[in-house]
Parts: sequence; C-alpha cells; structure tokens
Amino acid sequence: MVDAVVSFAVNRLGDALIGEADFLFGVRSQVQELHDELRRMQCFLQDADAKEQQGDSRVRNWVEEIRNLAHDAEDVIDTFILEVDSTRKTNFLTKAFSKVNNSGNLHKVGKAIQAIQDRLKAISASRITYGIKDLHGNEASCSETNQRMIQHPLRNRYPHEEDIYVIGFEENTKTLLAEAMKDGEEGRRCIISVVGVGGLGKTTLAKKIYRHESIKSSFDCCGWSSISQQLNVKDVLGEIMKKCMSLPDSDLQKMNEDDLMEKLYNYLQDKRYLVVLDDVWKINHWSTLSHAFPIGRRGSKVLLRST
Repeated sequence: MVDAVVSFAVNRLGDALIGEADFLFGVRSQVQELHDELRRMQCFLQDADAKEQQGDSRVRNWVEEIRNLAHDAEDVIDTFILEVDSTRKTNFLTKAFSKVNNSGNLHKVGKAIQAIQDRLKAISASRITYGIKDLHGNEASCSETNQRMIQHPLRNRYPHEEDIYVIGFEENTKTLLAEAMKDGEEGRRCIISVVGVGGLGKTTLAKKIYRHESIKSSFDCCGWSSISQQLNVKDVLGEIMKKCMSLPDSDLQKMNEDDLMEKLYNYLQDKRYLVVLDDVWKINHWSTLSHAFPIGRRGSKVLLRST
C-alpha cells in the first residue's frame, strides 16, 4: 500500500508550486526537485511495504525515515506559506519592507529544503542496499496507480448528535488548543473545524495542536490521517488505527472498509480520543468517515482541517 503520508506531501508540494508560484520564485526549482523525487520514491514504497510485513526491521526503519521526511517537507512549505499570508495582508506603505523580509524567508526555506533533499538522497541510495524495487517498472504507471483511489458508499450505522465549532485561521493556536481541551457535553461528539482559504498554513496549525504535550497527556489515544482530494476510506482508517491501536499493515490488509470501521468504532467507544482529519475536501467525505467515530468518553474530539 502506497504510504498516505508521502502521497499527501507530494500533493501539498504540487499545490504550493501552482498556488504560490509568485512567492516561490527564489526556491521554485528546489521545491520542484523535492516534489519530483518524493513522487519517484512512491514507486518503491509498495515493495517496501511488502518487505516490511515479512519482518525486515531495516526496511521498516527506511519507510519510517521517508514518512518523517515527508512530514518535514510539508512543515517547511506550510510554515513559509503562513509567512507569505502575512505579507499579502500588508498595506502599500509596508510592501517594500515585506519584499525584503520575504527574501530572508526564502533564504531560510531554501536552506531547509536543501537539508531535506540531502536526507532524501541518502534514503534513496540506501534502498539499493535493502533490495527495494519499483514494482511497476516505470514512474508513469506508478503515478497512475497512486491516483487510482476508489470511494465506496458506507451505510449509516452509527448516527450521533454532535457539536461543531468552526475556528478561522486568524485565531491563534491557544484558542484552538483551549477548544480541543474542553470537556464538552456528555453524550455528544465534538467536531472542531479549522477552515480558511487554501494555503494558509492550517496543516501547521493542526500539527501544533496534535503534537502539543497537553494533548498527549489529556487523551487516551490520538490519530492523524490526511484525506486528499479523492477519499480512500481504507487508507484513512488504516492510518488512524496504526497510530491509535498500533496494528501492523498485515492485519489491516485483511479487513475491508466495514471491518475497519467497526473495529475502530469499538476501540474508541470507551476512550477519550482526538482524531485529526487533514485536508477534508468535501462534506460527504466526513459524512462517510463519521460512522467510525463514536461519542467516546467525555471530551473526545474530531478536528477537521478543510479549505
């Protein structure tokens, strides 16, 4: 199974290349190179997944290195776009200063991307040592496979009442953290929606909350999954179950969508949990996935990061 984290990072870099072309002029070639190299690495992840399931710990570490690198690449881009947004909001009198400031930001981004590229080259070279191959034989067919995500309708088995809080990006991290920490009402599932125009660093904001020490100590389990434009239910639920339940890929692959949904639902039912669904494109994506998330213990939250 192609790693969803890497797939999302590739899409995120691609979005930045299109949506932030004017602001990336100084580092565009570096971002493009990183995007292309991560996309090539996707072709080898399927073979790595197979070897990992056979118990090869070296390959498991190799896959984890790619996941971490993909997260770092996404963080660099999101942080830069967040700073770009503040530049866009400046008035006429401060535009000259903003351009100088943006130049400094570009230099920092360039150095960060170069460091990630150096790590990626080392990771790419080590795949030969581990005997990891491109199962598709060429990048084009691999890319087509990565895009082939089929959405299946799921029956509405777990209807709930839910409280929904919408937080605009202009509000700070403390506000979102305080909302996530609230106990909420007994018997109601709480949904927090982080919304705004695409490319405003909302993923970075959500990650700050997800990784916060207060969150780790306040919830029984936490899970994160990136959705992308076309929903793949098995991948999304699988990512959450790996984080919450520490299930191996071999167990997850034996289950269909309904099995995954029911197992996750039953596991979370008596837990105080936090689940972050990043990059939710359509309301029906949440409608489909919502059946996997019970009310749980008081204070359980689902955080939706959407455009």
